[in-house]
Amino acid sequence: MPPESHQRPRLLVVEDERWVRESVESTFRWPSSPISQVTAVASGEAGLALLRDGACFELALVDLGLPGMSGVETIQAIASDHPKCAAVAFSVHNDRTHVLQALRAGARGYLTKSASPQAILDALELIASGKQVVSPEVNAILIEAIRRDDRIPREQAQAFETLTHRQRDVLVLLGRGLTYREVADALGIGLGTVQGHVKDIYSRLGVSSKAEVAAVAIRFGLIE
Repeated sequence: MPPESHQRPRLLVVEDERWVRESVESTFRWPSSPISQVTAVASGEAGLALLRDGACFELALVDLGLPGMSGVETIQAIASDHPKCAAVAFSVHNDRTHVLQALRAGARGYLTKSASPQAILDALELIASGKQVVSPEVNAILIEAIRRDDRIPREQAQAFETLTHRQRDVLVLLGRGLTYREVADALGIGLGTVQGHVKDIYSRLGVSSKAEVAAVAIRFGLIE
């Protein structure tokens, strides 16, 4: 769930390089920052310990190149055990392997460290509102990967045929990047109903992120 409109989100930064942690913390002290509080730790283990101890964060910016517990493992644990905290991959890499691993682990966004400070601020604000955001170069990689891999697994094709017309409507809107609330408003149905449809769609199609939903929608010709 996104934070209330009057509440700026709290951010957990998981980054082993001290100079990067300090740079990120400095960025989020800008007057234009949408972040109300920043807590930085050097490992996935430390970040998860804070969450287990009851610390509340709406966002977690996670370096993929962590020592010990990897960034992907950290993202997967946050997505599984602390779903109210949106995990965002933060990496020097923008190749297909790293991107898909992070998104399949449950990342709500993928930002490269080469992005400008303002671009990172803008992206995190959108993610806190419920959207999924990736850097432009990462989005280009995803679209190209989807177009090159146009094979549709037979099981997924069979599962797609079992979706109701309403569920296909939800699939299209999610694939276009709408939040659950925006999908509910567009279709004139309740938020809980949308969440139920999404849970069923994810389960039937074997997907776990909006990026994979978009891939399915493209493969089946629902969106371009």
